[in-house]
Amino acid sequence: MKKILVFALCLILCTAMFGCEVDINMSVDIDEPSVPQENSEQSVEASLPEQTEGLTADDVVVFFGDSIAAGYGLADEEKERYSSLIAEEYGCAVYNYAVSGDDGADLLELLAEGNCEKLKDATVIVLSIGANNVLKAADALIPYFESLQNGTASETLDVTDVMNEVAQGIDRFKTELPQIIASLRRVNPDARIVFQTVYNPYRDFTEFKVEQNGFQLSFAAVSASSVISLNDVIEQGAEENGYTVCEIYTPFKEYEGNLINALPDGSNVDPHPNKEGHKYLAELVAKAVK
Repeated sequence: MKKILVFALCLILCTAMFGCEVDINMSVDIDEPSVPQENSEQSVEASLPEQTEGLTADDVVVFFGDSIAAGYGLADEEKERYSSLIAEEYGCAVYNYAVSGDDGADLLELLAEGNCEKLKDATVIVLSIGANNVLKAADALIPYFESLQNGTASETLDVTDVMNEVAQGIDRFKTELPQIIASLRRVNPDARIVFQTVYNPYRDFTEFKVEQNGFQLSFAAVSASSVISLNDVIEQGAEENGYTVCEIYTPFKEYEGNLINALPDGSNVDPHPNKEGHKYLAELVAKAVK
């Protein structure tokens, strides 16, 4: 049980709550839908349409972000990720520049390189970024995981230091977020920007317990506190930076069903959205476009 607990804890923080590439053997049955792939860079450029309410076939939608937007873990990332589902549903042109593992600094570097050709044509920009800013927190877990493997681990894992690392990562994101928006606006001052919040991938992991500052907490609660702190940064920056927040946390929390690969019995701790999760993300993002 301890091995499952630490492995799960490593994944929630090491994967930066959905970004880091993790080699997990997942057995997920995924059908092959008839979904058109997103346009390649060689596609005919679409003209910039006037702004309208909601997505239309005239829109050019550009995605930036981490492994959620990239579709990590799906049987066919390019066909089954939510950006492609939006392209199918609304007939709009979609270009996806998301990179698994990217954090705020990585996205700034990507934008500085100037190779995202379709950004200038976008009428809508969708962002799924920030979760990987807590990646450094995983470093504090490595020694414990190694001691667990050789049988010298203590009975209780204190995650106080880990959560301090998480807080530092979120503080970095506070600085990076307005820089990201400014970088996008320099290339495209008119597109609508939709910034996704982050869901708690371990909402049902209530039986796993850890210690923080002397208090016993459920793993679900520790996970939620990190995600909520990150989401606060995204929500609080919306008005000043001129973007729309696409609320993901609450809909995923209240959804009656499983939208991610992680299972509360510990048999699967992969935090990425499953096929159903990407369908739901497509709905939520489309509704947020105004």
